[in-house]
Amino acid sequence: MRRKILLFILLMIFVVRGNPGIVEAKDDPGDLPPGMEAIKVGSATIIAPEGIEVKKIADIVQLESLEQYVARNFVDFKSRMRDLEVREEALSEELGDLKKQIETEKRNINQPSAPENQENLQEL
Repeated sequence: MRRKILLFILLMIFVVRGNPGIVEAKDDPGDLPPGMEAIKVGSATIIAPEGIEVKKIADIVQLESLEQYVARNFVDFKSRMRDLEVREEALSEELGDLKKQIETEKRNINQPSAPENQENLQEL
């Protein structure tokens, strides 16, 4: 009987002392899956997708739903794609202008000099 009581007490000490280590290990997320982040809310650490919105109303912590998160990211993605398309078009126009300038410079170099310059060359 004494053995059982002693074993029970040792087991309780192990469980009580072991919990803080387990809690500390959970607070340090370590290796997170790709695209996930650890969000510290009060004394808890939540592992959630990167960029998810966290709302804290009084003592209630509410994460954005998966549907809202995906929809918001899709809208952001579409707007970034539109910006990139506009930028690509502007760069294409600028590249076209630079090509025209290069062709003009090539023609100017290959063309014979103006008549005035030829007369000056003949005098020398």
